[in-house]
Amino acid sequence: MHTEHEYTRRKRFHIQNSKKVDCPAKLYVRYVVRKYIAEEYRVKKGCVLEASRWTVGRMRTKAILKQVNGNDYGVFACKYADFLSQGKPLTFRQCYIPLFRKMMVWEIIHEKIL
Repeated sequence: MHTEHEYTRRKRFHIQNSKKVDCPAKLYVRYVVRKYIAEEYRVKKGCVLEASRWTVGRMRTKAILKQVNGNDYGVFACKYADFLSQGKPLTFRQCYIPLFRKMMVWEIIHEKIL
C-alpha cells in the first residue's frame, strides 16, 4: 500500500543546507525547486501540480546535520532523501558518510537497494 508522504499532504517543500551557511541564492533555489517538481509531476502524472501554492520551509537549524567538508553534498542529499522518505529522524553523522558512500557504490554496481 502506498502512503502519501507528510510533506505532500501538507503541500510543503523543505530545503536542507548541511553546510549550515547562508545561501544568498535561496530565493532562486526555491523557485527552481518548485519549477522542477511541477515539471516532473506533469511529465510523470500527466496533470498539473500547482507548486506555487506550496510553502517552502527549512528545518530547525539543530535538526539539520552538519557537513564538515565540500565533498559529501551528494551523499548527504541522498541520505536526507532516504531518511525523510521513510519518516526516520535524521540521526546519521559525518563519520558515517564513508560507509554510506561504499554502500551506494555497491547498490549501483549490483542494482539492488540494501
